[in-house]
Amino acid sequence: MPYTQSSGVTLNAAMRSFLSRLDAATPGIPIHATSGVRTAEAQARALVTKRQLESDASVSRLYGNRSTIQEVLSVPNSPSAMASVLASQMRRGVFLSRHMRGDALDVRSRNLTRAQQEAVVNAARALGAKAIIEANPAHIHIEQIGAGSALVPSGGASRVPGWAWAAGGVLWLSGLAWLLSRRRR
Repeated sequence: MPYTQSSGVTLNAAMRSFLSRLDAATPGIPIHATSGVRTAEAQARALVTKRQLESDASVSRLYGNRSTIQEVLSVPNSPSAMASVLASQMRRGVFLSRHMRGDALDVRSRNLTRAQQEAVVNAARALGAKAIIEANPAHIHIEQIGAGSALVPSGGASRVPGWAWAAGGVLWLSGLAWLLSRRRR
């Protein structure tokens, strides 16, 4: 059975290719993408849900760049407030989540047994990705799937050139500003 995706989920070419390979590597296990490329607004909505389910300290531990997540968590838990901070970070070439660079996706896990979840994680890892099972909300987070993963070090948010992958595989034009700033040094 081919993978499926939730309505409104944006998947770029690398994600679609990865999901097809993951689906082939996990016969009999339904692969359903619940999240893919995220805009600042979509990331903010995901964070609102996460903050309702977990403490800010717990949310903060999920991200490698503590100052980036702290900047987001310092505003009210509303999509508009957090989206504003996230959009500002993106303009500076700072991405809180690999979802925002088009290099992470989430797979539904609530319908899978623990053994099936582990099989999906192991298959994702065998395909070269990083994968973890998250409890709140329940899903399997998979990153470094190929859309720019060679450009960006692992460990959550990082400062990357603006030309790194973003929504739908479209390249960020802000890379020009970054390149020009590097030339001046």
